[in-house]
Amino acid sequence: MLPLFIVEDIDVQRKRIEEAIRDYILIEDMEIEIVMATPDPNECLEYIKNNPDLKGLYFLDVDLKAEMDGIELGRRIKEYDPNGRIVIVTTKGAMAFFTFTYRLEVLDYIVKESVDEVIGRIRGCVKTAYDRYMKMGTKERGVLEIKVGNRTRNVPIDEVCFIETGEQEHRLLLHTLNGKVDFRGYIKEIAANNPALIRVHRAYLVNLNNAKHYDEKNRRLEMENGEICYVSVRKMNEVKKAFEKRESAEW
Repeated sequence: MLPLFIVEDIDVQRKRIEEAIRDYILIEDMEIEIVMATPDPNECLEYIKNNPDLKGLYFLDVDLKAEMDGIELGRRIKEYDPNGRIVIVTTKGAMAFFTFTYRLEVLDYIVKESVDEVIGRIRGCVKTAYDRYMKMGTKERGVLEIKVGNRTRNVPIDEVCFIETGEQEHRLLLHTLNGKVDFRGYIKEIAANNPALIRVHRAYLVNLNNAKHYDEKNRRLEMENGEICYVSVRKMNEVKKAFEKRESAEW
């Protein structure tokens, strides 16, 4: 999912940009989430600090009526999200000079003139950023790619608890934090393409980051969604070490 941020201090303009993007996402069926639409640059920056590796798309006004303007915000965003894509939206065309002064690489610099033209260019930026995002590998995007019927679905790895083999041949069941998805696939192939998931049993491929507790005696993993996975004897030490490493890092 491509995270998108809008920082604009004028309520009417912020809502107009958000609605234009939201409608476009819906029409084009894009995997984009509008994480935040805010007048406060500090709110945006605080979120980015607490959520590293976003690779987001940012629409920033220049004059935010705050201690930090959009150019400075863009510079600081790049410190935390160097791969983020920034679009400057402003009434001040001359301010484009400062993007070069700050060595701020921007996807576009949109001057607020004709409403239709501004919306058209905003949507063009969304499409460009999304196309680049989709060309990244699934590992870089942090998603699990599965085929559900005739449609390819990208599920954020952070939401995956585990995948188990289904009752029918070549059928798998994905368990997420919020639900289940039945799909056709091969667990061995998914394991090879998604190193963030660990094969703990011939029937289970697990995201240990969403494992709440490991019962070593009974070889059971309790997941964040309340479900249970079983660990094979052969995989016991690997799971134990992974849990110890995770707990050590959290400590």
